[in-house]
Amino acid sequence: MNAPKAFDQRIDVVELKDGTLAWVVATASGIEIVSEWEGEIPWHRKYLPWDSIPRAEDVHRAMESGAVCPFEELVEYLLERVFLPSPERIWAILLASWVIGTYFLDDFDHFPLILIEGLPERGKTRLGKAMIFPSLRGCYMPHTTPAVLFRYRAYHRAALLLDYEDLPRSLRTDGLKDLILNSFERDGKVPRVIASDAAPEKQIQSFNTYGPTVLVSNRSVRPRDPLYSRCIRVQMPECGGERVFAPVRPEQVTLLRAKLVTFSARIRSEGNSLPQFRNPFRGRLADISQPIFRVLQAVHPASIGELEELFGQIDGGRRQDAASTPEGRVGLEVVKLRDQFSTEGLTIRDLEGSVNRNLTRHDPEYLDSQQVGYITRDLGLEKGRGLGGRTILRWPGDEVIEQLALRFGVGGPSRKPSNPSEPSVSPRRQSDSDVEPSQTSAESAGAEGKAVGDPELRGEDVELCRVEKGVVKK
Repeated sequence: MNAPKAFDQRIDVVELKDGTLAWVVATASGIEIVSEWEGEIPWHRKYLPWDSIPRAEDVHRAMESGAVCPFEELVEYLLERVFLPSPERIWAILLASWVIGTYFLDDFDHFPLILIEGLPERGKTRLGKAMIFPSLRGCYMPHTTPAVLFRYRAYHRAALLLDYEDLPRSLRTDGLKDLILNSFERDGKVPRVIASDAAPEKQIQSFNTYGPTVLVSNRSVRPRDPLYSRCIRVQMPECGGERVFAPVRPEQVTLLRAKLVTFSARIRSEGNSLPQFRNPFRGRLADISQPIFRVLQAVHPASIGELEELFGQIDGGRRQDAASTPEGRVGLEVVKLRDQFSTEGLTIRDLEGSVNRNLTRHDPEYLDSQQVGYITRDLGLEKGRGLGGRTILRWPGDEVIEQLALRFGVGGPSRKPSNPSEPSVSPRRQSDSDVEPSQTSAESAGAEGKAVGDPELRGEDVELCRVEKGVVKK
């Protein structure tokens, strides 16, 4: 079983009645279950790292039922098994969309990591398992080495659940950090020396790292950590023993997995990909939210508005966290001193005094002039000469100041302006970053409350992106 390729016709493996494994393949003539594909047979089950392998007969039943997406079933499954932050159903919709997205990875430029944080005994691992078991090739990896993880991701593009007591400390291991950070972006690769005594061309191998990743940690990741912006953070609430949930086991989701595999295979066999979405957010938040919105555009467009509101709240929290960093403190003071900055100029010493207001040099939060100088440089502020030869910061212009205000939580949400007159689905397959803002309500999918994954929706109801031999057509 080689690493899956972009738009690979092999969707997943299934178990036959005799216990052997076969491929589920999306072909132009429909969905097929075959023991061999292009000279390759599946690995033996004992060598595969995931346990939730769907049964072939369940795939056949899902095909007979129209191969529809089990979206509501997946949402209810999450609500019945885990305690979620409020609003619970909206979070369940977001996480269910992430699970569905694992079956369409090649449709996205980025795929968000899920970071589940909270104190012990809040159900973090339970939630991670509830998400990873129904995902495509989902593996629970509580304790293993980076070398094993690299190979599972490269050979199978497995969805990984990594459970750590202190994730920030564990990330100091170079191999693990490289894998996690590069799993966020398509075509992400990490080179490793695999045979130092081999011929030069065989000493180094580049491992594909792109794939779904769920992280669990008792310790929070700080806003300055590069992992922070690549994640959808789920901060687990105190459940207080209010509910007793059913256990979460891989064998419970084999039927759900069969329906998800069949739905993905149907979309591929029809030559389609997920519809494009005009994301209302900017920057990294647009990157991590785009797969969620594209899944919802396909399977449940009526929920898009609620998810936009939730991502707006997530955006506000991220910017508040950014404001508490040293960069945020300096950036906000620059914004507050904009009048003095634009007319008289601003020295590093002026800025140091303003940033450290009510602090003494003995306080750990105190930023000295050298630190403030480094931060202003990182923020893109240039130095120049003022009256009397003083070194001052050059006025960067109103636009830069407004961007600093937006980045660190002063002003409106980081959304793009909407243009309802434009269609929400592009007639060609674009990269997510190419899509411009437009209408994002349920009406933009063509039929409110309906999903493009439903077989009865065809023709003028919706548009999907057609893929033929690598060329996307309408």
